Amino acid sequence: MDQKEGYQYQQPPPSYESSTGNYQQQAYTPGPPPVVPPQPAPTTTHHVTYHMQPTVVITPVGPHPVYVTCPSCRQYTLTRMEYEPSSKTHLMAALLCLVGCFICACLPYCMDSCMNGNHYCSNCGAFIGTYSN
Repeated sequence: MDQKEGYQYQQPPPSYESSTGNYQQQAYTPGPPPVVPPQPAPTTTHHVTYHMQPTVVITPVGPHPVYVTCPSCRQYTLTRMEYEPSSKTHLMAALLCLVGCFICACLPYCMDSCMNGNHYCSNCGAFIGTYSN
């Protein structure tokens, strides 16, 4: 090897033809396919939510106390009635004032038939329903 000012001289690499001529090309033979372990079937999970709706029991009430089963305390009892003025009561009083019967204007507030009748449980005091004439 020659040395010139700190460099070493190397031989050039062999040519392509001379380097590949000694190898034999092997034919490709496929082997057995790779063994894949069986996968479990995908599972589908369904979440079902049930919403409970409150049950509303409509009890027919009238102008007089009635026997009902209270939805609050579940006792079969006679309702307690309380009357309160309604828009019908105020309208009747205004109509009497317009006609000129100022003295009779308080009469609709004294008559149960001109007011709403609220039914309450006599045991626990829960509201049962309203009767309006």
